Amino acid sequence: MEKTSDFLLGASIPSVTELFRNLNPVSSGEPLPRCFTQEEELFVRLSEPLLVASIDIHHDVTKNTPSAEYVGFIQHLSSELARRLPALFSGLTWFFDPRDTLHPLFIQMLGAKDKRYLYVLRVDLTWRARFCEVLERGSNSRTPKYRTNSLFIESEILPLETLYSSATEKRLHLAKLFQNTWKGESGRRYHVEGQWIDQDITKFVTRAVLSPGRKTFPFYPLRCRFNTLSATCIELDSQGRRKAATILELAWTQLAKRASEIQSRLQEIPFTEDDHLLLKVREACQPLVEPRLGNYRLEAYLNSHEQKEYLFHG
Repeated sequence: MEKTSDFLLGASIPSVTELFRNLNPVSSGEPLPRCFTQEEELFVRLSEPLLVASIDIHHDVTKNTPSAEYVGFIQHLSSELARRLPALFSGLTWFFDPRDTLHPLFIQMLGAKDKRYLYVLRVDLTWRARFCEVLERGSNSRTPKYRTNSLFIESEILPLETLYSSATEKRLHLAKLFQNTWKGESGRRYHVEGQWIDQDITKFVTRAVLSPGRKTFPFYPLRCRFNTLSATCIELDSQGRRKAATILELAWTQLAKRASEIQSRLQEIPFTEDDHLLLKVREACQPLVEPRLGNYRLEAYLNSHEQKEYLFHG
């Protein structure tokens, strides 16, 4: 049976790839204002509004080639993002993801010693009432046209295992650290919900690389994603990507020894700060990883809607 790919990459746009290749890979001036919502979502605060055009919501997921309209949309969006955030997009390649057109996928492959890593940047184009101004209403088949000063992103380093490439697509498989993060179900009848331990693993591996009591919410340097270990890339340039890859490699060497034990433990009981297994794992991980993370901190504040957000300093 063929192994399911973690990323399915369709067509790319050569002009966008060339545009990103020529960008300055290092941030200049003050770092981008990086913020988190109370729901742990990362966004970059833009100095001027970004206009997001309306696009079709529906797409045939079996087709790896985007429509002409979507290609034009990505070209315009990429040009704007490259102008505003050159270091963030330097060296990346956009690939069409037929399974998720509202979260454009930008990637770069990195090497560290004898391992390969994947830098994944997803831009979230989902309309958000608190952060967006609607210019044209959407419909059941079209997204709204809007502008926003908040660019929501996912920025992470993942361990790459294999790459399969054909004339029409690329399939990427990640190296796995955890066999199964499924825990079970809760509720009855129409209210049954699945339970996974990914979030508990995320809390565990993050606390394992930090000193006891250090405040980090809602930023998790390490996370459980795709049944493996992911390093959040919070420094949004090429140097930040290499730094995150190093952090992932250092953490992996220690956490891999205890991965099955961590998984079994969290499937039995919820995560707690005083878990004896966490204390053992921290002894090995924290001295290696925490110095690489630096003295970052998160400053809580209230936004214009009187809701708490967090500004990342580091």
